[in-house]
Amino acid sequence: MKTLIKSILLVGLLYLQGAALSQDLKYTQYFYSNPLKVNPAVLGMNTDFKTILNYRTQWTTVQNGFNTASFTAAFPLYFKDQNQKMDFGLGFLNDKAGAFTKMDFSLSVGYNLKVSESGFLSFSMLGGYVQKSLDQSSLTFDDQYVLGAYNASNATSANITRNKLGYADMGFGIMWYMNDADSKLNAYAGFSSYHLNKPNETFVDGQGTLPMSFGFQTGVKIKGADSKLDFTPNVNYIYQANNQSLAVGLYLDYHLGESSKMRLGMWYRTSDAMAAMLSFDHKSFMFAYSYDIVNANLTNQVTSINAHEITLAYKLNMANRKGVNSAPSIL
Repeated sequence: MKTLIKSILLVGLLYLQGAALSQDLKYTQYFYSNPLKVNPAVLGMNTDFKTILNYRTQWTTVQNGFNTASFTAAFPLYFKDQNQKMDFGLGFLNDKAGAFTKMDFSLSVGYNLKVSESGFLSFSMLGGYVQKSLDQSSLTFDDQYVLGAYNASNATSANITRNKLGYADMGFGIMWYMNDADSKLNAYAGFSSYHLNKPNETFVDGQGTLPMSFGFQTGVKIKGADSKLDFTPNVNYIYQANNQSLAVGLYLDYHLGESSKMRLGMWYRTSDAMAAMLSFDHKSFMFAYSYDIVNANLTNQVTSINAHEITLAYKLNMANRKGVNSAPSIL
């Protein structure tokens, strides 16, 4: 009984925290799963026409848990001088968390400029529209419990004024990267920010401002001497409404051939989880699976809260089609 009470209190607190602080979604696979929601300027490093499908599920035993599906399309447009290009991104996201459903449409436009022999700068703006809905029939409130027993016919003082809302959302990203096919060391560093217009997303009267978020991403790719094994230590930092998340990780790429490779990714996220990813690239196709092991203090209270994430991608190299000399992406 004590364990059950702890679980109920823990889940309740987590849902209240999520509602109050309106934290953004967090992905394990970062740039591979939904790049527009990590840093839209990362598309500057992309040389492919690319489509990405991603599905993430977590907390499956808690009110249907958290389930997120997304689709992303990226298209690079090269200029004649080959030192500049524009990048277009289109994204759709559907997120379900208990009684809440979110649909998010986004469009990004970026400019990529060559600033040195192997150095580039990418700038990107992102605009979108978000629609949220609430299924009140699946909600219960404190004043509907009498002597510990719930009765749906009991009146509640909860003041939910609407079941749906929509708002525009704005963000941007900047990315510097060094990409030289002949170098044993390449790198990238980026900064991104979302919810610049601080939209109101409350279902009750008053203001429920979605706070701005800020992200920093960096990594260094170290190519192996035999061109078979590459190492990419990387860092992803997010700050939003006095909450912060730091993920420190490493990619290990093993090249099976000219157009095939396997990748192992490992991360540690402070106060949250450890995660691992395995992916396989072959010509135009990519498949990735990742698994998050959530903080042990939480798993002691609630079961089946670890996360699974799957990504499928299809790509066509536009640089080759346009006759542009470009190094393979450092990601």
